[in-house]
Amino acid sequence: MGVMAEIKDYLKKHGVTVILIYSFVVTLLLVISYMFRPVVVSGNSMLPTLSNNETVFIERVLRRQDIKKGDIIVFHSPFEYNRLLIKRIIAVEGDTVAIVNGSVFVNGKKIFEPYINSVKSHETIPLTVVPEDCFFVLGDNRVVSSDSREFGFVRFNDIYGKLVFKPFK
Repeated sequence: MGVMAEIKDYLKKHGVTVILIYSFVVTLLLVISYMFRPVVVSGNSMLPTLSNNETVFIERVLRRQDIKKGDIIVFHSPFEYNRLLIKRIIAVEGDTVAIVNGSVFVNGKKIFEPYINSVKSHETIPLTVVPEDCFFVLGDNRVVSSDSREFGFVRFNDIYGKLVFKPFK
């Protein structure tokens, strides 16, 4: 009996099971690819946390309550909508934010930032309140990052996804 005959015989006996398993795998892959997407980091604004050309995975299906301080998000650039940026959320709606000599204060308290690049910026930004449905974001490499200090707040509707997985190097 040839190989093709063996395959036909196997499919006659187990055809429904094979089709069900195949359908399950295809459905699972479609759901995963809809919910999670690979994104390649472009630039050095998130050093040392994320490196240029590093691939990370983001969750695409988000609710407002899924996003919190410290999360790294991918969002549409306010300057060029088709360009995606990746930054860390420092403050959420209703929070107050100020930067004094490079130190960030949220709700009057200096925040601990072990993730930032060792080169510190020395800028000062006056106290501001994060509006409803908005976030204040900063890059971890403050000296080179274009972020909320430059373009203002990120609206929830402009968020493309949230980092959920960073493969080991």
